[in-house]
Amino acid sequence: HAVRRMLGRPPDSARRYLSRGVTVDGFLGHLTESGVRYAVLRWFETLPHVGAGEDLDVLVADQDLPIVESLLTPYRGLRPAQKIDLYTAGGLPRTTWGGVPYFSAELAARVLNRAVLLRGRYKVPSPVDHLNSLAFHAVYHKGAASGLPQDEPAGSPVRGRIGLALERLSRESFPGLELTLSALERHLARNGLAPSTTALPALAAERLRLYGS
Repeated sequence: HAVRRMLGRPPDSARRYLSRGVTVDGFLGHLTESGVRYAVLRWFETLPHVGAGEDLDVLVADQDLPIVESLLTPYRGLRPAQKIDLYTAGGLPRTTWGGVPYFSAELAARVLNRAVLLRGRYKVPSPVDHLNSLAFHAVYHKGAASGLPQDEPAGSPVRGRIGLALERLSRESFPGLELTLSALERHLARNGLAPSTTALPALAAERLRLYGS
């Protein structure tokens, strides 16, 4: 990272770090006050606190990327700094997942257009979009690593952080939704939220590279 900084060549990934002196509260609060269209995608319930070693996944509208990046650095410093995984709706360079947009175009638009304020300060997905975006993350980004089974008889206990979150969210928005990868994939397709056929190979390749499934 030090060499890349000297050469002015940032890593080709979505990973960023908060600039020195910028806190999570200050970062997100500035984005909200500036009218940036963004959303913290998951595990936001304890904001501004973020668990030790955990990253913050943020989706942002393409046109607002410069404002967001002004508070971040792509280079890992010598001192620990909060990790941010930064994705744009349209999949701009260095804000993609495996070279393609993080979400389908329709899902990204819904997440950004219908974001709500948590504690009056932090933009997060609405409950329905939270469920759908977490389902997309489980099916297309994590696969078996999500802890959800591909298929399982109805009534089987839900396990894992993602599964338990989906179970809670589904009670409010989609009662009876089966929490398996196959069922969630069908749910996303029915609601017009599945990725394009051209994006599927890249999503699968990145999932295999990161999680082996």
